[in-house]
Amino acid sequence: MVSSVGALRKSRAPPSFCQSKGRKVQLGSGAPVGPGPNRFSDSDENVFVDKQGRLHLRITQDDGRWRCAEVVSNRSFGLGTYGFTIDSGIDDFDPNVVLGLFTWSDDPAYAHREIDIECSRWGNGADMNNAQFVVQPFDTVGHLARYAVPAGLTNTTHLFVWETNQVNFQCQIGGFDPAPVPVNEITNWSYTLSVPQTGDENVRINFWLFNGNPPVGNSELEFIIKSFEFVPLGSAQPAVLSDINIPADGSVQFNINGQTDWRYDVQASTNLQQWQDLGTILATNNAMPFVDNSSAGLGARFFRVVTLP
Repeated sequence: MVSSVGALRKSRAPPSFCQSKGRKVQLGSGAPVGPGPNRFSDSDENVFVDKQGRLHLRITQDDGRWRCAEVVSNRSFGLGTYGFTIDSGIDDFDPNVVLGLFTWSDDPAYAHREIDIECSRWGNGADMNNAQFVVQPFDTVGHLARYAVPAGLTNTTHLFVWETNQVNFQCQIGGFDPAPVPVNEITNWSYTLSVPQTGDENVRINFWLFNGNPPVGNSELEFIIKSFEFVPLGSAQPAVLSDINIPADGSVQFNINGQTDWRYDVQASTNLQQWQDLGTILATNNAMPFVDNSSAGLGARFFRVVTLP
């Protein structure tokens, strides 16, 4: 599961780089392009990650020109659950603003493998719906479902599960939950018509102006993404601990040999009955190092790793 927005890089860019949450992020830039068309800025005024690890996307005005923002994943993920948790309201969006949460391939096959969650009223401020699920092409019957995120909600998760024969969409109140209680589910939709196959697609998040028109309020705008999360289809193999080492300072060091993209909860015990959580680790490689600095002076110490859903 990927929960760090640092896995995404700013797009529309000359090769300029910065570091965010330990992963490389590429900056974006300037000429009008689609969608919109809009200008996508490489400025930290438009895309940045705050101290809480949240991604901020901003639409700004500079010398009479509006500038938008987009980030792109450094890799392709394939079949699985794509979850986007946001820390901003949607119902009070400016009518000309669009937030896109989607997959995209430059290859035109399967309509660019584009699966969308889009938050917008598309210029119509009177539209009661403010978001939609889409499997492109959007103008084919049965490829789009509009829905409404209620007013006052500023913490919602929008997700889709991409399988070989279907795409299941869902909108939840609060953070990502693979099995939310019914009261926290805003809506869901299943698509089975012409499911795209996976390929070279990546994940993109963009914040832009419909038809390139300025905001109705003529004000700069900001949107906050708390996290992007990916869970592969199927079940992960149990993790194995290896290369255990106890240096002179009394800490315990070992590798967690797991499966890429899964999260693992590392736990410790002195009696094999009560277990203490030491931390959660994301498997960005098959072997991940872990250090427990709390073991000194405790005598016998047992460790285990639990695969998280």
